[in-house]
Amino acid sequence: MRCLTLRAAIVLFSLFCAFLFAGELPAYVPPIGVPDPGFGIDAVRPDRPGTWDSEIAGYYYVDRTAPGCSDSQSFGHPASPRCTIPNPVPAGSYVEVHGIYDYTVNGDSDIAGNGTGGAWTANQSGPAWVVGLPSDRPIFTNRLILTGQHLYVDGISARWDAEDECIIVSSYAGAPNSEYIVVRNSIIEGNQLNRTYAVVVGGLSEADTIANVVVYNNLIFNHGDMASGDQDADCLNAGNFSNHVWFLNNIVHTASGSGGWAGGAYGGADNCHHIYFGYNLVYNTRQSGLSVKYATDVIFSQNHIRDIVDTAWSPSKGIGYQYAPQRLWILYNEIHGARYGIYGGSTEPGAWYIYAVGNVIYNIHGSAEYAGGSWDEAGIMMQGGTFNAVIHNTLVDCDAGINGPATDVTYYMENNIVQNVARANGNHVFIEYATSNSVLRNSILYQSSGAERIRWGGTAYSLGGFQAAAGKGENCLNLNPMLADAAGSDFRASPGSPGIDSGLSESELTANVYQTFRITYGLDIAIDPNRVVRPQGNGWDIGAYEFGAPGTGRPAAPQNLRIVF
Repeated sequence: MRCLTLRAAIVLFSLFCAFLFAGELPAYVPPIGVPDPGFGIDAVRPDRPGTWDSEIAGYYYVDRTAPGCSDSQSFGHPASPRCTIPNPVPAGSYVEVHGIYDYTVNGDSDIAGNGTGGAWTANQSGPAWVVGLPSDRPIFTNRLILTGQHLYVDGISARWDAEDECIIVSSYAGAPNSEYIVVRNSIIEGNQLNRTYAVVVGGLSEADTIANVVVYNNLIFNHGDMASGDQDADCLNAGNFSNHVWFLNNIVHTASGSGGWAGGAYGGADNCHHIYFGYNLVYNTRQSGLSVKYATDVIFSQNHIRDIVDTAWSPSKGIGYQYAPQRLWILYNEIHGARYGIYGGSTEPGAWYIYAVGNVIYNIHGSAEYAGGSWDEAGIMMQGGTFNAVIHNTLVDCDAGINGPATDVTYYMENNIVQNVARANGNHVFIEYATSNSVLRNSILYQSSGAERIRWGGTAYSLGGFQAAAGKGENCLNLNPMLADAAGSDFRASPGSPGIDSGLSESELTANVYQTFRITYGLDIAIDPNRVVRPQGNGWDIGAYEFGAPGTGRPAAPQNLRIVF
Protein backbone atom coordinates (compact mmCIF):
# COMPACT_ATOMS: atom_id res chain seq x y z
CA MET A 1 0.00 0.00 0.00
CA ARG A 2 2.86 2.37 0.77
CA CYS A 3 4.35 1.87 -2.68
CA LEU A 4 0.98 2.39 -4.32
CA THR A 5 0.60 5.64 -2.38
CA LEU A 6 4.03 6.84 -3.41
CA ARG A 7 3.54 5.83 -7.03
CA ALA A 8 0.20 7.65 -7.08
CA ALA A 9 1.96 10.75 -5.77
CA ILE A 10 4.61 10.39 -8.46
CA VAL A 11 2.02 10.13 -11.22
CA LEU A 12 -0.01 13.09 -9.99
CA PHE A 13 3.05 15.23 -9.44
CA SER A 14 4.47 14.35 -12.86
CA LEU A 15 1.19 15.19 -14.56
CA PHE A 16 1.03 18.49 -12.69
CA CYS A 17 4.56 19.42 -13.69
CA ALA A 18 4.09 18.34 -17.28
CA PHE A 19 1.00 20.54 -17.51
CA LEU A 20 2.53 23.49 -15.72
CA PHE A 21 5.93 23.45 -17.34
CA ALA A 22 5.19 22.28 -20.87
CA GLY A 23 7.55 23.77 -23.39
CA GLU A 24 11.18 24.76 -23.25
CA LEU A 25 12.49 25.76 -19.85
CA PRO A 26 13.94 29.24 -19.43
CA ALA A 27 17.50 29.71 -18.28
CA TYR A 28 17.78 29.41 -14.53
CA VAL A 29 18.00 32.71 -12.68
CA PRO A 30 19.25 32.49 -9.07
CA PRO A 31 17.16 33.98 -6.26
CA ILE A 32 18.00 37.56 -5.39
CA GLY A 33 21.26 37.72 -3.45
CA VAL A 34 22.02 34.01 -3.86
CA PRO A 35 25.14 33.16 -5.86
CA ASP A 36 24.79 30.72 -8.70
CA PRO A 37 26.40 27.46 -7.55
CA GLY A 38 27.84 26.98 -11.04
CA PHE A 39 27.12 23.24 -11.07
CA GLY A 40 24.24 20.82 -10.83
CA ILE A 41 21.24 22.93 -11.78
CA ASP A 42 21.51 23.20 -15.55
CA ALA A 43 23.76 20.15 -15.91
CA VAL A 44 22.20 17.82 -18.49
CA ARG A 45 22.27 14.16 -17.56
CA PRO A 46 23.95 11.91 -20.14
CA ASP A 47 21.70 10.49 -22.82
CA ARG A 48 20.47 6.96 -22.32
CA PRO A 49 21.83 4.54 -24.92
CA GLY A 50 19.48 4.27 -27.88
CA THR A 51 20.27 0.60 -28.32
CA TRP A 52 21.09 -1.10 -25.05
CA ASP A 53 21.05 -4.85 -25.58
CA SER A 54 24.55 -5.48 -24.31
CA GLU A 55 26.97 -3.96 -21.84
CA ILE A 56 28.33 -0.51 -22.68
CA ALA A 57 31.31 0.81 -20.75
CA GLY A 58 30.26 3.57 -18.34
CA TYR A 59 26.52 2.80 -18.56
CA TYR A 60 25.20 0.80 -15.60
CA TYR A 61 21.75 -0.77 -15.46
CA VAL A 62 20.60 -1.73 -11.94
CA ASP A 63 17.38 -3.54 -11.02
CA ARG A 64 17.33 -5.61 -7.83
CA THR A 65 13.78 -6.77 -8.52
CA ALA A 66 14.64 -8.33 -11.89
CA PRO A 67 14.93 -12.14 -11.83
CA GLY A 68 18.50 -13.18 -12.32
CA CYS A 69 20.12 -9.81 -11.60
CA SER A 70 23.80 -10.29 -10.94
CA ASP A 71 26.78 -8.15 -9.99
CA SER A 72 28.92 -10.45 -12.09
CA GLN A 73 27.93 -8.03 -14.83
CA SER A 74 30.47 -5.21 -15.10
CA PHE A 75 27.82 -2.72 -16.19
CA GLY A 76 24.60 -4.61 -16.85
CA HIS A 77 21.90 -3.80 -19.40
CA PRO A 78 18.08 -4.03 -19.48
CA ALA A 79 18.03 -7.72 -20.37
CA SER A 80 20.70 -8.60 -17.80
CA PRO A 81 20.89 -6.04 -14.98
CA ARG A 82 23.21 -5.61 -12.04
CA CYS A 83 21.73 -5.99 -8.55
CA THR A 84 23.58 -3.10 -6.90
CA ILE A 85 25.02 0.31 -7.62
CA PRO A 86 28.81 0.18 -8.02
CA ASN A 87 30.76 1.42 -5.01
CA PRO A 88 32.29 3.85 -5.60
CA VAL A 89 30.55 5.15 -8.71
CA PRO A 90 33.38 5.95 -11.14
CA ALA A 91 33.84 9.20 -13.04
CA GLY A 92 31.95 9.24 -16.31
CA SER A 93 29.24 6.87 -15.06
CA TYR A 94 25.57 6.77 -15.93
CA VAL A 95 23.80 4.51 -13.42
CA GLU A 96 20.15 3.88 -14.19
CA VAL A 97 18.28 2.33 -11.26
CA HIS A 98 14.88 0.61 -11.42
CA GLY A 99 12.38 -0.90 -9.01
CA ILE A 100 12.75 -1.16 -5.24
CA TYR A 101 16.32 -0.57 -4.10
CA ASP A 102 16.74 -2.08 -0.64
CA TYR A 103 20.39 -3.08 -0.65
CA THR A 104 22.18 -2.04 2.54
CA VAL A 105 25.52 -2.28 4.27
CA ASN A 106 25.21 -1.95 8.05
CA GLY A 107 21.61 -0.86 7.56
CA ASP A 108 22.24 1.95 5.08
CA SER A 109 22.23 2.30 1.32
CA ASP A 110 25.45 4.08 0.45
CA ILE A 111 26.38 5.83 -2.79
CA ALA A 112 29.93 7.09 -2.98
CA GLY A 113 30.77 9.28 -5.95
CA ASN A 114 34.18 9.25 -7.53
CA GLY A 115 33.39 11.75 -10.25
CA THR A 116 35.42 14.63 -11.57
CA GLY A 117 34.65 18.16 -12.71
CA GLY A 118 34.48 19.12 -16.34
CA ALA A 119 32.87 17.45 -19.33
CA TRP A 120 31.26 14.02 -19.02
CA THR A 121 32.85 11.29 -21.09
CA ALA A 122 31.57 7.76 -20.62
CA ASN A 123 33.81 5.66 -18.38
CA GLN A 124 36.47 8.38 -18.29
CA SER A 125 35.61 11.75 -16.75
CA GLY A 126 32.90 13.98 -15.41
CA PRO A 127 30.27 13.54 -12.70
CA ALA A 128 29.01 10.19 -11.50
CA TRP A 129 25.28 10.15 -12.33
CA VAL A 130 22.74 7.96 -10.49
CA VAL A 131 19.33 8.42 -12.10
CA GLY A 132 15.77 7.21 -12.44
CA LEU A 133 13.38 7.37 -15.36
CA PRO A 134 9.99 9.13 -15.34
CA SER A 135 8.20 5.93 -16.28
CA ASP A 136 9.98 3.76 -13.71
CA ARG A 137 11.33 5.87 -10.89
CA PRO A 138 13.37 3.77 -8.43
CA ILE A 139 12.31 3.73 -4.78
CA PHE A 140 15.10 3.69 -2.18
CA THR A 141 13.60 2.19 0.97
CA ASN A 142 16.51 2.58 3.41
CA ARG A 143 18.50 5.52 4.66
CA LEU A 144 20.57 6.78 1.76
CA ILE A 145 24.05 8.17 2.48
CA LEU A 146 25.77 10.18 -0.25
CA THR A 147 29.51 10.80 -0.04
CA GLY A 148 32.46 11.47 -2.29
CA GLN A 149 32.92 13.98 -5.10
CA HIS A 150 30.92 15.09 -8.12
CA LEU A 151 27.95 12.81 -7.46
CA TYR A 152 24.65 13.75 -9.15
CA VAL A 153 21.50 11.93 -7.98
CA ASP A 154 18.62 12.78 -10.32
CA GLY A 155 15.01 11.64 -10.50
CA ILE A 156 14.73 9.06 -7.73
CA SER A 157 12.24 8.43 -4.93
CA ALA A 158 13.34 7.94 -1.34
CA ARG A 159 11.11 6.56 1.39
CA TRP A 160 12.34 5.82 4.89
CA ASP A 161 10.07 4.15 7.43
CA ALA A 162 12.32 4.33 10.50
CA GLU A 163 13.46 7.33 12.55
CA ASP A 164 16.29 9.72 11.74
CA GLU A 165 17.44 10.81 8.29
CA CYS A 166 16.09 9.82 4.90
CA ILE A 167 19.02 11.13 2.86
CA ILE A 168 22.36 12.15 4.37
CA VAL A 169 24.92 14.08 2.37
CA SER A 170 28.09 13.66 4.36
CA SER A 171 31.77 12.92 4.57
CA TYR A 172 33.35 9.95 6.25
CA ALA A 173 36.41 9.70 8.41
CA GLY A 174 39.68 9.20 6.62
CA ALA A 175 38.30 10.00 3.16
CA PRO A 176 38.74 13.20 1.14
CA ASN A 177 36.16 15.86 1.98
CA SER A 178 32.87 15.31 0.18
CA GLU A 179 31.97 18.02 -2.31
CA TYR A 180 29.94 18.77 -5.41
CA ILE A 181 27.00 16.54 -4.56
CA VAL A 182 23.58 17.16 -6.12
CA VAL A 183 20.12 15.81 -5.24
CA ARG A 184 17.53 17.01 -7.73
CA ASN A 185 14.17 16.24 -9.36
CA SER A 186 13.37 13.66 -6.69
CA ILE A 187 10.53 12.75 -4.34
CA ILE A 188 11.48 12.30 -0.68
CA GLU A 189 8.69 10.96 1.51
CA GLY A 190 8.51 10.12 5.20
CA ASN A 191 5.89 7.88 6.72
CA GLN A 192 4.19 10.20 9.25
CA LEU A 193 4.70 7.54 11.92
CA ASN A 194 8.22 8.29 13.09
CA ARG A 195 10.49 11.30 13.24
CA THR A 196 12.23 11.44 9.87
CA TYR A 197 14.45 14.15 8.46
CA ALA A 198 14.35 14.42 4.68
CA VAL A 199 17.79 15.70 3.64
CA VAL A 200 20.60 16.37 6.10
CA VAL A 201 23.90 17.90 5.00
CA GLY A 202 26.79 17.81 7.45
CA GLY A 203 30.35 16.70 8.05
CA LEU A 204 32.05 14.98 10.96
CA SER A 205 34.84 17.42 11.82
CA GLU A 206 37.00 20.12 10.30
CA ALA A 207 38.94 17.31 8.66
CA ASP A 208 35.77 15.76 7.23
CA THR A 209 33.79 18.72 5.92
CA ILE A 210 31.00 18.67 3.35
CA ALA A 211 30.98 21.56 0.86
CA ASN A 212 29.27 22.56 -2.36
CA VAL A 213 25.96 20.73 -2.21
CA VAL A 214 22.85 21.48 -4.28
CA VAL A 215 19.41 20.17 -3.26
CA TYR A 216 17.22 21.32 -6.10
CA ASN A 217 13.71 20.89 -7.46
CA ASN A 218 12.48 18.16 -5.12
CA LEU A 219 9.10 17.28 -3.61
CA ILE A 220 9.51 16.63 0.13
CA PHE A 221 6.60 15.70 2.41
CA ASN A 222 5.18 13.60 5.28
CA HIS A 223 8.06 13.77 7.74
CA GLY A 224 7.01 13.21 11.35
CA ASP A 225 3.58 12.41 12.71
CA MET A 226 2.36 16.03 13.17
CA ALA A 227 0.97 14.96 16.56
CA SER A 228 3.80 14.18 19.00
CA GLY A 229 5.58 16.71 21.17
CA ASP A 230 8.70 18.58 20.13
CA GLN A 231 9.49 16.33 17.18
CA ASP A 232 12.25 17.98 15.13
CA ALA A 233 11.50 16.30 11.82
CA ASP A 234 13.11 19.02 9.69
CA CYS A 235 12.93 18.56 5.95
CA LEU A 236 16.06 20.37 4.77
CA ASN A 237 18.97 20.67 7.17
CA ALA A 238 22.53 22.00 6.91
CA GLY A 239 24.46 21.34 10.10
CA ASN A 240 27.96 21.33 11.54
CA PHE A 241 30.95 21.21 9.21
CA SER A 242 28.98 22.13 6.12
CA ASN A 243 29.39 25.13 3.86
CA HIS A 244 28.19 26.42 0.51
CA VAL A 245 24.93 24.49 0.52
CA TRP A 246 22.04 25.45 -1.75
CA PHE A 247 18.41 24.42 -1.09
CA LEU A 248 16.59 25.70 -4.17
CA ASN A 249 13.16 25.34 -5.78
CA ASN A 250 11.89 22.62 -3.48
CA ILE A 251 8.26 22.03 -2.51
CA VAL A 252 8.22 21.15 1.20
CA HIS A 253 5.10 20.38 3.19
CA THR A 254 3.62 18.40 6.07
CA ALA A 255 6.45 17.99 8.55
CA SER A 256 6.65 17.91 12.35
CA GLY A 257 9.72 20.14 12.27
CA SER A 258 10.82 23.11 10.20
CA GLY A 259 10.67 23.11 6.44
CA GLY A 260 14.34 24.09 6.40
CA TRP A 261 17.06 24.54 9.00
CA ALA A 262 20.53 26.04 8.96
CA GLY A 263 22.93 25.73 11.84
CA GLY A 264 24.94 23.28 13.83
CA ALA A 265 25.17 22.51 17.51
CA TYR A 266 26.47 24.92 20.15
CA GLY A 267 29.48 26.87 18.93
CA GLY A 268 28.97 25.79 15.34
CA ALA A 269 28.48 29.22 13.75
CA ASP A 270 32.01 29.18 12.34
CA ASN A 271 31.82 25.73 10.78
CA CYS A 272 28.33 26.05 9.30
CA HIS A 273 28.36 28.89 6.81
CA HIS A 274 27.22 30.11 3.41
CA ILE A 275 23.88 28.31 3.47
CA TYR A 276 21.25 29.39 0.94
CA PHE A 277 17.50 28.77 0.82
CA GLY A 278 15.81 30.21 -2.29
CA TYR A 279 12.60 29.80 -4.29
CA ASN A 280 11.27 27.14 -1.91
CA LEU A 281 7.55 26.70 -1.31
CA VAL A 282 7.03 25.67 2.32
CA TYR A 283 3.69 24.99 4.01
CA ASN A 284 2.04 22.90 6.73
CA THR A 285 5.21 22.47 8.74
CA ARG A 286 5.32 22.89 12.51
CA GLN A 287 7.10 25.64 14.42
CA SER A 288 8.65 27.41 11.41
CA GLY A 289 8.92 27.45 7.68
CA LEU A 290 12.67 28.19 7.70
CA SER A 291 14.95 28.73 10.67
CA VAL A 292 18.56 29.16 11.73
CA LYS A 293 20.57 28.75 14.94
CA TYR A 294 24.37 28.53 14.94
CA ALA A 295 25.42 29.54 11.42
CA THR A 296 27.07 32.37 9.50
CA ASP A 297 26.26 33.94 6.14
CA VAL A 298 22.79 32.44 5.75
CA ILE A 299 20.50 33.82 3.05
CA PHE A 300 16.75 33.14 2.86
CA SER A 301 15.61 34.62 -0.47
CA GLN A 302 12.35 34.62 -2.40
CA ASN A 303 10.77 31.73 -0.54
CA HIS A 304 7.00 31.43 -0.25
CA ILE A 305 6.12 30.33 3.29
CA ARG A 306 2.52 29.88 4.33
CA ASP A 307 0.20 28.14 6.78
CA ILE A 308 2.69 27.10 9.44
CA VAL A 309 1.28 24.90 12.21
CA ASP A 310 1.30 26.32 15.73
CA THR A 311 2.43 24.23 18.72
CA ALA A 312 2.23 24.61 22.48
CA TRP A 313 6.04 24.71 22.85
CA SER A 314 6.97 26.87 19.84
CA PRO A 315 4.80 29.52 18.16
CA SER A 316 4.36 29.23 14.42
CA LYS A 317 6.62 31.51 12.43
CA GLY A 318 7.45 31.97 8.78
CA ILE A 319 11.17 32.51 9.37
CA GLY A 320 12.78 32.14 12.78
CA TYR A 321 16.22 32.51 14.31
CA GLN A 322 17.83 32.22 17.71
CA TYR A 323 21.12 31.75 19.59
CA ALA A 324 23.96 32.84 17.31
CA PRO A 325 23.23 33.59 13.65
CA GLN A 326 25.86 35.88 12.16
CA ARG A 327 25.04 37.83 8.99
CA LEU A 328 21.55 36.47 8.44
CA TRP A 329 19.80 37.92 5.38
CA ILE A 330 16.02 37.54 5.01
CA LEU A 331 15.33 38.81 1.50
CA TYR A 332 12.18 39.21 -0.59
CA ASN A 333 10.17 36.37 0.95
CA GLU A 334 6.38 36.08 0.98
CA ILE A 335 5.12 34.98 4.40
CA HIS A 336 1.54 34.50 5.60
CA GLY A 337 -0.57 32.23 7.76
CA ALA A 338 1.47 32.08 10.98
CA ARG A 339 1.62 33.76 14.41
CA TYR A 340 4.81 35.57 13.44
CA GLY A 341 6.16 36.48 10.05
CA ILE A 342 9.81 36.84 11.13
CA TYR A 343 10.64 35.77 14.68
CA GLY A 344 13.96 36.43 16.39
CA GLY A 345 13.80 34.37 19.55
CA SER A 346 17.15 35.43 20.97
CA THR A 347 20.82 35.76 20.21
CA GLU A 348 23.81 35.12 22.42
CA PRO A 349 26.27 37.83 23.45
CA GLY A 350 28.32 39.03 20.51
CA ALA A 351 28.00 41.16 17.40
CA TRP A 352 25.12 39.57 15.51
CA TYR A 353 23.85 41.22 12.32
CA ILE A 354 20.32 40.49 11.08
CA TYR A 355 18.80 41.99 7.93
CA ALA A 356 15.17 41.84 6.75
CA VAL A 357 14.83 43.39 3.29
CA GLY A 358 11.96 43.53 0.83
CA ASN A 359 9.70 40.96 2.46
CA VAL A 360 5.92 40.87 2.01
CA ILE A 361 4.26 39.68 5.22
CA TYR A 362 0.51 39.48 5.76
CA ASN A 363 -2.25 37.59 7.59
CA ILE A 364 -0.18 37.15 10.74
CA HIS A 365 -2.39 36.36 13.74
CA GLY A 366 -2.02 34.72 17.12
CA SER A 367 -4.30 33.40 19.79
CA ALA A 368 -7.45 35.07 21.08
CA GLU A 369 -5.53 36.27 24.13
CA TYR A 370 -3.25 39.06 22.97
CA ALA A 371 -1.35 41.08 25.54
CA GLY A 372 0.12 43.64 23.17
CA GLY A 373 3.67 43.19 24.47
CA SER A 374 6.86 43.56 22.51
CA TRP A 375 7.34 39.78 22.47
CA ASP A 376 3.86 39.14 21.14
CA GLU A 377 2.73 38.21 17.65
CA ALA A 378 3.88 40.58 14.90
CA GLY A 379 4.83 40.71 11.29
CA ILE A 380 8.44 41.13 12.43
CA MET A 381 9.60 40.48 16.00
CA MET A 382 13.35 40.73 16.57
CA GLN A 383 14.77 39.89 19.98
CA GLY A 384 18.53 39.93 20.32
CA GLY A 385 21.19 40.79 17.79
CA THR A 386 23.24 43.95 17.96
CA PHE A 387 22.29 45.30 14.56
CA ASN A 388 18.80 44.68 13.19
CA ALA A 389 17.98 46.29 9.84
CA VAL A 390 14.36 46.29 8.65
CA ILE A 391 14.31 47.86 5.20
CA HIS A 392 11.73 48.08 2.39
CA ASN A 393 9.24 45.57 3.82
CA THR A 394 5.45 45.60 3.38
CA LEU A 395 3.39 44.36 6.35
CA VAL A 396 -0.40 44.12 6.04
CA ASP A 397 -3.04 42.70 8.41
CA CYS A 398 -0.69 41.58 11.19
CA ASP A 399 -1.48 41.55 14.92
CA ALA A 400 1.36 44.05 15.26
CA GLY A 401 3.85 45.49 12.83
CA ILE A 402 7.50 45.62 13.97
CA ASN A 403 8.27 44.59 17.56
CA GLY A 404 11.69 44.97 19.18
CA PRO A 405 11.92 43.71 22.78
CA ALA A 406 15.71 43.54 23.05
CA THR A 407 17.93 45.68 25.24
CA ASP A 408 21.12 47.32 23.96
CA VAL A 409 20.16 46.65 20.36
CA THR A 410 20.12 49.05 17.44
CA TYR A 411 17.08 48.86 15.16
CA TYR A 412 17.14 50.50 11.74
CA MET A 413 13.59 50.70 10.34
CA GLU A 414 13.42 52.55 7.06
CA ASN A 415 11.24 52.56 3.92
CA ASN A 416 8.66 50.12 5.36
CA ILE A 417 4.87 49.99 5.03
CA VAL A 418 2.84 48.79 8.03
CA GLN A 419 -0.85 48.78 7.18
CA ASN A 420 -3.81 47.85 9.39
CA VAL A 421 -2.57 46.35 12.62
CA ALA A 422 -5.21 43.78 13.53
CA ARG A 423 -5.19 44.08 17.35
CA ALA A 424 -6.53 47.07 19.20
CA ASN A 425 -3.58 46.80 21.61
CA GLY A 426 -1.05 45.99 18.90
CA ASN A 427 1.36 48.61 17.58
CA HIS A 428 2.66 49.54 14.19
CA VAL A 429 6.11 49.87 15.79
CA PHE A 430 7.06 48.86 19.34
CA ILE A 431 10.69 49.31 20.44
CA GLU A 432 10.58 48.58 24.15
CA TYR A 433 14.09 49.59 25.18
CA ALA A 434 14.79 52.37 22.73
CA THR A 435 18.36 53.53 22.29
CA SER A 436 19.48 56.78 20.80
CA ASN A 437 20.90 54.85 17.86
CA SER A 438 17.63 53.20 16.83
CA VAL A 439 16.00 54.75 13.80
CA LEU A 440 12.49 54.93 12.35
CA ARG A 441 12.39 56.93 9.13
CA ASN A 442 10.61 57.30 5.79
CA SER A 443 7.93 54.71 6.48
CA ILE A 444 4.15 54.59 6.15
CA LEU A 445 2.21 53.62 9.29
CA TYR A 446 -1.47 53.44 8.38
CA GLN A 447 -4.64 52.33 10.14
CA SER A 448 -7.83 52.48 8.08
CA SER A 449 -9.94 52.71 11.25
CA GLY A 450 -8.33 54.66 14.07
CA ALA A 451 -4.88 56.10 14.53
CA GLU A 452 -1.45 54.66 13.98
CA ARG A 453 0.29 53.48 17.16
CA ILE A 454 3.95 53.70 18.17
CA ARG A 455 5.49 52.60 21.46
CA TRP A 456 9.04 53.76 21.98
CA GLY A 457 10.93 53.19 25.20
CA GLY A 458 7.73 52.37 27.08
CA THR A 459 5.74 55.44 25.95
CA ALA A 460 2.79 55.25 23.56
CA TYR A 461 2.54 57.82 20.77
CA SER A 462 0.68 58.77 17.67
CA LEU A 463 3.01 59.48 14.77
CA GLY A 464 2.81 63.22 15.27
CA GLY A 465 3.37 62.92 19.01
CA PHE A 466 6.33 60.61 18.45
CA GLN A 467 7.94 62.98 15.97
CA ALA A 468 7.52 65.91 18.34
CA ALA A 469 8.59 64.16 21.55
CA ALA A 470 11.36 61.82 20.36
CA GLY A 471 12.71 63.80 17.43
CA LYS A 472 12.48 60.62 15.36
CA GLY A 473 10.10 59.31 12.71
CA GLU A 474 11.55 61.66 10.09
CA ASN A 475 9.51 61.72 6.90
CA CYS A 476 7.14 59.02 8.16
CA LEU A 477 3.53 59.24 6.99
CA ASN A 478 0.19 58.11 8.36
CA LEU A 479 -1.51 58.14 4.95
CA ASN A 480 -3.15 55.32 3.01
CA PRO A 481 -0.32 53.73 0.99
CA MET A 482 -2.88 52.92 -1.72
CA LEU A 483 -1.80 49.37 -2.37
CA ALA A 484 -3.22 48.03 -5.60
CA ASP A 485 -5.21 45.14 -4.10
CA ALA A 486 -3.99 44.01 -0.69
CA ALA A 487 -6.98 41.67 -0.28
CA GLY A 488 -5.96 40.00 -3.53
CA SER A 489 -2.27 39.90 -2.55
CA ASP A 490 -1.21 42.67 -4.92
CA PHE A 491 0.98 44.86 -2.74
CA ARG A 492 2.26 47.24 -5.40
CA ALA A 493 1.42 50.93 -5.13
CA SER A 494 -1.39 52.44 -7.13
CA PRO A 495 -0.89 55.72 -9.00
CA GLY A 496 -0.87 58.60 -6.54
CA SER A 497 0.41 56.54 -3.61
CA PRO A 498 2.24 58.72 -1.07
CA GLY A 499 4.97 56.07 -0.91
CA ILE A 500 6.10 56.70 -4.50
CA ASP A 501 9.48 58.50 -4.59
CA SER A 502 9.28 59.07 -0.79
CA GLY A 503 11.84 56.54 0.41
CA LEU A 504 15.43 56.94 1.39
CA SER A 505 18.02 56.31 -1.30
CA GLU A 506 20.81 53.80 -0.81
CA SER A 507 23.26 56.51 0.15
CA GLU A 508 20.84 57.86 2.78
CA LEU A 509 20.03 54.54 4.46
CA THR A 510 21.50 54.65 7.94
CA ALA A 511 22.09 50.91 7.95
CA ASN A 512 23.73 51.01 4.49
CA VAL A 513 22.28 47.60 3.79
CA TYR A 514 22.67 47.40 0.04
CA GLN A 515 26.28 48.51 0.01
CA THR A 516 27.12 46.06 2.80
CA PHE A 517 25.67 43.17 0.83
CA ARG A 518 27.46 44.25 -2.35
CA ILE A 519 30.82 44.47 -0.61
CA THR A 520 30.39 41.22 1.32
CA TYR A 521 29.01 38.98 -1.42
CA GLY A 522 29.64 40.77 -4.70
CA LEU A 523 25.95 40.80 -5.65
CA ASP A 524 23.46 43.66 -5.94
CA ILE A 525 20.17 43.40 -4.05
CA ALA A 526 19.03 47.01 -4.62
CA ILE A 527 15.95 45.80 -6.49
CA ASP A 528 12.37 44.86 -5.66
CA PRO A 529 10.86 41.33 -5.55
CA ASN A 530 10.21 41.49 -9.30
CA ARG A 531 13.87 42.40 -9.93
CA VAL A 532 12.97 45.98 -10.77
CA VAL A 533 16.04 48.12 -10.19
CA ARG A 534 15.66 50.82 -7.58
CA PRO A 535 14.87 53.59 -8.09
CA GLN A 536 12.28 54.07 -10.81
CA GLY A 537 10.94 57.57 -11.44
CA ASN A 538 12.27 60.42 -9.32
CA GLY A 539 13.27 58.49 -6.22
CA TRP A 540 13.12 55.32 -4.14
CA ASP A 541 9.67 54.09 -3.12
CA ILE A 542 8.51 53.05 0.34
CA GLY A 543 7.59 49.38 0.74
CA ALA A 544 8.67 46.21 -1.01
CA TYR A 545 7.86 47.33 -4.56
CA GLU A 546 8.97 50.06 -6.92
CA PHE A 547 6.11 51.72 -8.77
CA GLY A 548 5.62 51.76 -12.50
CA ALA A 549 7.55 48.70 -13.62
CA PRO A 550 6.12 45.43 -14.95
CA GLY A 551 5.82 42.37 -12.78
CA THR A 552 3.49 40.61 -10.39
CA GLY A 553 2.05 42.13 -7.25
CA ARG A 554 3.57 39.57 -4.95
CA PRO A 555 6.68 37.45 -4.72
CA ALA A 556 5.92 34.38 -6.80
CA ALA A 557 8.36 31.92 -5.26
CA PRO A 558 9.31 29.40 -6.32
CA GLN A 559 9.72 31.56 -9.42
CA ASN A 560 11.87 29.11 -11.34
CA LEU A 561 10.18 25.89 -10.26
CA ARG A 562 11.10 23.58 -13.10
CA ILE A 563 10.39 20.03 -12.00
CA VAL A 564 10.04 17.99 -15.15
CA PHE A 565 10.00 14.20 -15.15
